[in-house]
Amino acid sequence: RALSSGTRCPEALGLAACCRYFGWGVEKSEPAALLLGSLGAYLGSPQARALLAAHTLAFVAPLPSIATSTAPDPVSQQNALVVSALQDLFPTPDSALSTLSDLAADQENLLASYLYGVALKKGHGGVPANAQASVSHLSSASKAGFVMASVELGDVLVSLHELDQAMDAYRLAEKAGYLPAMCNIGNLYGNKEYSGQDLPKMVEWYRKGAELGDPSCMRGLGWCYQKCLGMPTSSANRLKSTEWYRKAAEAGFGRAMNDLGFYYQKGLHGVEVDLPMAIYWYQAGANAGDTAAMNNLGFCYRNAVGVEKNEALALHWTKRAAQVGDQANSWRTLGWSYQNGLGCEVDLAEAFRCYSKAAEMDFAQALNDMGWFYEKGLHVKADRNKAIEYYERASAKGHSVAIKNLTRVRKA
Repeated sequence: RALSSGTRCPEALGLAACCRYFGWGVEKSEPAALLLGSLGAYLGSPQARALLAAHTLAFVAPLPSIATSTAPDPVSQQNALVVSALQDLFPTPDSALSTLSDLAADQENLLASYLYGVALKKGHGGVPANAQASVSHLSSASKAGFVMASVELGDVLVSLHELDQAMDAYRLAEKAGYLPAMCNIGNLYGNKEYSGQDLPKMVEWYRKGAELGDPSCMRGLGWCYQKCLGMPTSSANRLKSTEWYRKAAEAGFGRAMNDLGFYYQKGLHGVEVDLPMAIYWYQAGANAGDTAAMNNLGFCYRNAVGVEKNEALALHWTKRAAQVGDQANSWRTLGWSYQNGLGCEVDLAEAFRCYSKAAEMDFAQALNDMGWFYEKGLHVKADRNKAIEYYERASAKGHSVAIKNLTRVRKA
């Protein structure tokens, strides 16, 4: 209606974009959301501008590969319009960040407060992670009834070890009818710091949400059956994990798609090995934004598992996983690709940057890589002391190669 009305209403376009982006009452569709948001932003909708700014900074979800679409002409034209709009509205990440920050200052813009709170929580898009500031923005949106903010607030409070307050935030969202909050409640009962860990209670909340149709709870229940948590250890229970992973995957939950893909790859719990099906589910999970699926898909392309070896696609999915998930193993694999020219030209500067990110997360392999770069003077000036420092940190984690490297450098 927002698109077809004779006089397009900016507020309606902005809200329609949010509905499509988050799946509020309709099927999720990022391309449709971005098209609606682009039109709404041009017409002055603050909600649309906040959504597009956050999307530009990749706070909420991975950017779709719309710039290189091979879709039919009308869709290609829409994609080109969205790309042009994003570049016009936010020519630099700083401009998107500034817009989102300004919009969040308006306490009536709950969406902007929520998105900026998420940005501060994650430290993405050039925003330094700031848990206390995140709590402030998310609290204001949560108190005004924005249930997604309540869940994010709970997550930040968990990271601050304020678990009782986190439970209050999750309960607030659950009482408002937000089903995914049941998964967060279950997660908290599984936390050893909360009430000494109550696994049966965790399973109870996952099951409650799963039976009401929440995909995240379906996946959580599948995970409990796989690990036999809060229940007797048995092959029968592990078989049930396949059922719940499949239900969650078919409902569009990315991590469950990855789980199901792994079952098909390895032939686990009643699933026969079927590599094409493994690739199908990894691809589906990656498209849904799940970083584990992106990493596994990259692994398959790198090692010709179920697909032809393709280093370029392996690099693409590993890079996406690193950018979206900010996980150490992804950054380290990406660094290795740049160092050795796998799917790209050799780029030692980029390899060093990726290794540095993984090393900051105390990832043993990356610590060893950093030691190697400093020992050999790759991209940086050779520095024996720094090499020893990194080798020592990796050795302390039991990294066998680092232990040998440390012994060799000390003897030199």
